[in-house]
Amino acid sequence: MGDAIRAELLKKYGGIWFDCDTVVLNSRAADYFSDDKHEVIMFGTPDKREARICNIAAVPNARLMRFWSEAARLKVNNFNPIKKDFWSYLGNSIVDPYIKAFDEEILIHDMRPQMPELKFAKNAPEGYFDFYFFKRLHLKDISSDMMLLHNSWTHDVIKNADFEQLIRFDCTLVNVLVEALEIDRSHIREFFFFMKE
Repeated sequence: MGDAIRAELLKKYGGIWFDCDTVVLNSRAADYFSDDKHEVIMFGTPDKREARICNIAAVPNARLMRFWSEAARLKVNNFNPIKKDFWSYLGNSIVDPYIKAFDEEILIHDMRPQMPELKFAKNAPEGYFDFYFFKRLHLKDISSDMMLLHNSWTHDVIKNADFEQLIRFDCTLVNVLVEALEIDRSHIREFFFFMKE
């Protein structure tokens, strides 16, 4: 349902939508959303005309947002729980064909530079898991302006940790978040870390 809400909000108000697993690391990230030639800006694979719907900038009443909002409304009214594309039922299953058909109004930035894990491993989710949980990199090691994360791939130990437990982990994901948010960990004497079996 979140996909339908996102489409409706961007249609009505315009603006920038980030899923909660997008981490902005510096002010250069704003430059990606400064474009007056396109109604919509997204991240994805430009040469394939594929885009992720987790990071979108749109002008109010953009054509894609109108189309998406109306198509989502129709799908909700004709809901079929047996559909195999359930995860994308109100999102990519609507947006993807539109993007391929109307490329002049949508700018797609290459998402790969915003996925630092790809520099270390090409396969997902194993490479993602290795980069963010087994490696112990820091903010200075990340050249991206943003990190486009996958919350569904986050280790359960991290998901279930309270704040004090979380900041004790020495892994790339926690180190970068702590340093980007300038959280003081000087009081911590022992850190947790993940080990490969």
